[in-house]
Amino acid sequence: MFEATLVVLSFLAKFNCYPEAYIVPSNATFFLDGVVYIHPDMYKDHVLVHELVHDCQWRKHGNAKTYNEWVMRERQAMHLETVFLEQQE
Repeated sequence: MFEATLVVLSFLAKFNCYPEAYIVPSNATFFLDGVVYIHPDMYKDHVLVHELVHDCQWRKHGNAKTYNEWVMRERQAMHLETVFLEQQE
């Protein structure tokens, strides 16, 4: 089983995101109902940031109810992933 790094968790805490998801190896990378399934080749901090943001969204709001809500959540996760990457440079 994989674990989120302290760097990832500290970054997410700046945005009041305290994920509780389990992180497990998988053939694909995605978030579903409190579990981050991650392909071993994708086990990188920025990918974890993106997927763990989805855990925080899910815990706060439940499943996305519309396509527009899903898109908004995806954009937020991509934005925070980009901010994380820029801070790592």
